[in-house]
Amino acid sequence: MEISGQGKQTSCHWESSEIEFRELCMELSPLLRESRRQNHVDAVKFRDLCREMSLLRESLLQYRVDVEFRNLCKALSPLLQELSAPDDPVERVKDNSPSRLEWIRLKRTEGARSNYLDILMQMVGLEDAKALFLRMWAIVQIAKKQKKELSKSDLTIAIVGNRGIGRSIVETLYDNFLQGLGVPGFAYCYTRGETHDRKIRLDLPDYSDDELQRIMARIIAGTQWKVEGGPNGKYMWMMVRLVGSARGPGFHNVFALKEAWSRALDRQAERIHQEQREGRHPDCLLLTGEDLIGPSPAKAHRESPAWTKLQAMIGMEAVKSSVQLLFDRTTWNYHRLQHGYVPLQSSLNRVFLGPPGTGKTTVARLYGQLLADLGLLSSAEVVVKNPSDLIAPYLGQSEHRTKKILQETKGKVLIIDDAYMLYPGAKAGANSHSDEYRIAVIDTLVAELDNTPGNDRCVILLGYEEEMQEMFRKSNPGLARRFALADAFRFTNYTVEQLGQILDLKLNEQGLQATAEARKVAMQMLEKASERPNFGNGGDVENLLSHARDAYGKRIAITPLLESPVDVVLEPEDFDLHHRRHLQAAAACESRFQDLVGVEEIIVQMQEYQKAVASMRRRGVNPRPYIPFTFVFQGPPGTGKTSTARKVGQIFYDMGFLSSAEVIECSVSDLIASYQGQTGKQVMDLLEQALGKVLFIDEAYRLADGGYEKQAVDELVDGLTKTRYAQKLVVVLAGYNREMVELMKVNRGLRSRFPTDVVFHPLSAAGCWRVLQNELTSVNIRIVEERGGATKVTGVFSRLRKMESWANARDVKRLAGVLVRQIFSRAEDDKDPHVTTEEIYQQLELEESKLRVEETEADAAALPCEDTEWPKAMRNLVSRLYEDYKQTGEVSALEDIVHAQQIVAAT
Repeated sequence: MEISGQGKQTSCHWESSEIEFRELCMELSPLLRESRRQNHVDAVKFRDLCREMSLLRESLLQYRVDVEFRNLCKALSPLLQELSAPDDPVERVKDNSPSRLEWIRLKRTEGARSNYLDILMQMVGLEDAKALFLRMWAIVQIAKKQKKELSKSDLTIAIVGNRGIGRSIVETLYDNFLQGLGVPGFAYCYTRGETHDRKIRLDLPDYSDDELQRIMARIIAGTQWKVEGGPNGKYMWMMVRLVGSARGPGFHNVFALKEAWSRALDRQAERIHQEQREGRHPDCLLLTGEDLIGPSPAKAHRESPAWTKLQAMIGMEAVKSSVQLLFDRTTWNYHRLQHGYVPLQSSLNRVFLGPPGTGKTTVARLYGQLLADLGLLSSAEVVVKNPSDLIAPYLGQSEHRTKKILQETKGKVLIIDDAYMLYPGAKAGANSHSDEYRIAVIDTLVAELDNTPGNDRCVILLGYEEEMQEMFRKSNPGLARRFALADAFRFTNYTVEQLGQILDLKLNEQGLQATAEARKVAMQMLEKASERPNFGNGGDVENLLSHARDAYGKRIAITPLLESPVDVVLEPEDFDLHHRRHLQAAAACESRFQDLVGVEEIIVQMQEYQKAVASMRRRGVNPRPYIPFTFVFQGPPGTGKTSTARKVGQIFYDMGFLSSAEVIECSVSDLIASYQGQTGKQVMDLLEQALGKVLFIDEAYRLADGGYEKQAVDELVDGLTKTRYAQKLVVVLAGYNREMVELMKVNRGLRSRFPTDVVFHPLSAAGCWRVLQNELTSVNIRIVEERGGATKVTGVFSRLRKMESWANARDVKRLAGVLVRQIFSRAEDDKDPHVTTEEIYQQLELEESKLRVEETEADAAALPCEDTEWPKAMRNLVSRLYEDYKQTGEVSALEDIVHAQQIVAAT
């Protein structure tokens, strides 16, 4: 068989290689025998020979087709690889570290030796540390040759870097390294935050993704674990990039890598357990891609029980959108990770803002579960704490408590409820010890929560919007950087419709039923309650149901046990015993005013409102926009303005407009603050306090004085236009007729906000007599009416009511009090207390004389001091007193004239 030139050349090359290979084998045999016999051989010669044989073997295998020879070469392969490997473990490391290569050169050329440098050179990364060690080795060697003594400062280093970068290992190696060089033993390393002056600073940068991958490969190499795609495969790199994405201040390097590996093992254990339950036989040593990096966000989104529960919750559309945004961002990061990009992470810490009973704590628990489902947290456990759990009574203890709680909740969700209580302004006075302890907690949170993305921690602050905003605004500025208010989850009050859905849900959960009318009554109560400040939302629904259950139990308790129904069906009276009050509102209105005299016009006005409301509701019209909620009560003192305001509270409550019949009474001074800019807040605080109630401002005409008073009027006008307050409370301004007219001119909008006047007239003489009778009979005093006695009494009242200082019913009640004390002081034990009309008449005459004297003194004091005005003033005074005498015919009037003349003369 002829062979071409090229074939001959190939054949010759193969034959010469085979001969060379056989000669090398013969040369290797005695070396192997000598190695077995003496356990010693020329290492360099032996290693070079093995390498040459290995190369020849590869060349021979390309051409030789003889099966026997090929099998021989394959059998030699592992032996040759093992024999040709370098004995020095430093040389076996596969990296491009310049320091490692330099150390190998020094060992070969200068015979350098250091076990501690060998260990360091085999470690992944730490190039700066390796270079520093070599520099110190050179410094020591040169100093020895120069016979120079080195000082401690020449060799002292300060090691700086994040946790998990190997600071402690480098510290130990460095001390042992110097001792190995014969340097006296000193503490040469500082790693725990001491000052770095006059020390050589060694900055250890965080491990790169490549270095983390190599460390992870080494960890796996020493175990039986297998990973999908291998240690250098796609999923291992995805896990490493995920860990590395948190690189920055506070990054934990190897600790973070081990933590990620631990979470992967936890996921693998859960997967294997589930597959075994399904009858499968999984490989217990294999970690899949999903074990390493967690399930895809799409799968977590689809299968997360927490997401399902959140979606089933009523309302919370804004919160659900925020959580959906978290899913979207995680999905996008997962996509980036698959394509080799570093995921863009954000802090998991959150602020939940909203009123009570809106589900903040419930959602926080679900949020923690969602983070665990997405692989962003290692645990779904939620720990709830209150500020009192963090604040200690002794200096320094608040910091300790806070740090301990943060350590215990690593990898979990820590909820701090009512977090605004950590701000001293929420409760404690300025400069109190309590302030220091609260501030210490906030400062510790800022210091310990580094806000590093991916650090396996989630802290949620819960609280009311206004109080939380104030805390962030006035406390440690770092708090706002740790908890971004812009990303806060905001909870709002439930609408009436949503409250109805919650009611139905709770009825179903508790196995209760409610008639249609009962549900209607419950909804009316919830609607009224929702207008109160700090309405409890879902909590108020639960409280209402609890009250209804108790009422049902009392109602059904009178029924024999065997006749009691098994099903619990709530009736309207279980929710509200007086649920039919609006049907009897008109009749009740008149009865509510039975203790007041002279308010017939007001009763008619209120009854008109009640009739209109009932008529509109029967026709399906919402009456609220058509009924006035702001009133101006005008009238002289003692005409029943305050008492009527209290009645109005009950009337509007009966009509279903208010959540409470309570009347908050205040004066103008309660609206005015002592400092510039505080009056507006004081007015708004009062409006907030009076939501769902009646706000009664007595002597409101004082708001016309100007200055801070005008600010109060402006704020009141503005506040009543806001949705939160408009037609959500009744506001009554009360005062004297003329002064209230002037008040309405202070602000153009004031009259439009208070268009409804309620006028109170002075009590007639007969009205005064009726009030006095009511007061006496209310304490069981019998009035003995003598002939013409009532006429005489009303006559005195006629004169009294014309006097400027007369305060109508207020003065009548004061006189009644005097009479009651006198009557009971002389009453005999065996007789009923009684009084005659003559006795009443005498007491009233005495009162009249006293008031006339007081008015005369006031008139005299008001006389002008100029001499030229005296005759005219005197004539006017005496003339007025004389007119009184002509009208009454009483001697007391003449006595008044004499008394007035004496006062003037004395003046």
